[in-house]
Amino acid sequence: MAKVFISYTDNDHQYVEKLKASLQGLKVVGEGESVEASSQDMMLKTIQGRLEASDAVVVFLSKQALASSGVMFELGAAQALGKKILPIILPDIDLDQLDFIDKDQVILDTRKLSLAETAKQIEELITADLSA
Repeated sequence: MAKVFISYTDNDHQYVEKLKASLQGLKVVGEGESVEASSQDMMLKTIQGRLEASDAVVVFLSKQALASSGVMFELGAAQALGKKILPIILPDIDLDQLDFIDKDQVILDTRKLSLAETAKQIEELITADLSA
């Protein structure tokens, strides 16, 4: 079972929680928004530990996520660690806003997918890439 770190903003929390309930073949090892720590340094260490323990990082990109320093920090840290990253495009985003993502990067556009279809696609993309 692949271990994934999920990065998202509070604004996308309800959607992500519903989606996590549909993920059957992935184990969620952490997510930045749920980190509670006594200091920023401890929070950053906790996030880094969760990222290091993951096989892949799923980052939900919405307008709010693009403006979130937390999501951008997690994305940058995952890139620095060389993690498999799967950007998920939520309905309120325009693909032109994603010029910071490598053109060869696989991106899952969920704007026309159901929750079940999105979960299935995430599982397939993460597990296929890790077993290759």
